[in-house]
Amino acid sequence: MSLEPLDFRIEVFHNEYLPPGGDEVNAIITVTAETPGGVGIGATAVAPERRAVVFLLGCAPSMDSGRLSAAKEAVIAAIETLADGTRFAVIAGTGAATVVYPPDKALATASRATRGEAKTAVNGLRTGSGVAFGRWLTAAAELLADVDLAHAILLTDSVNDAKTDADLKAALDACRGKFSCDCRGLGTDWRVDELLEIATKLNGSVDMVARPTDLT
Repeated sequence: MSLEPLDFRIEVFHNEYLPPGGDEVNAIITVTAETPGGVGIGATAVAPERRAVVFLLGCAPSMDSGRLSAAKEAVIAAIETLADGTRFAVIAGTGAATVVYPPDKALATASRATRGEAKTAVNGLRTGSGVAFGRWLTAAAELLADVDLAHAILLTDSVNDAKTDADLKAALDACRGKFSCDCRGLGTDWRVDELLEIATKLNGSVDMVARPTDLT
């Protein structure tokens, strides 16, 4: 058996803005191994109908109009890139997890029509109260239960409510191995250790987006 050479890519993300008197920088380093053709290790060909992605859009009170608008634009841009047949859903994350699209609380199948409907639903999102990552992940797991290649993308600018920390731990244990989850922290008020734990246990990545307008 011959092995193809691998290309390694290293990306470093950190908050370039420190408050007055601040002397600590948290850096996130992501190492990606790919074959020369650009295919990630372990990647397999999966029919669109056996793939699904759930967008977990944090709608905490800290999401001011600028951040929320940027997050909406990013989710809409991502939805527009989905291949026809791919299944997807959008969850608004607060102290609860609300499936805002599709309306039947299941996975939609990407098409010109459903992408348009999802865009309308995302544009209508407003902020709510609370942040409960565990409940968001549990809701994603329920939607992705029968999917071969299951993925979630979590966008937040906040920290998990301490009173739901036990829910988060239980959710991570239950979701491990069932789907992957990439996390993106908007601004500078989220906690690196929280999103890093989610990404690590759910085989995803975590990046910082200091300027929400860069998210798309």
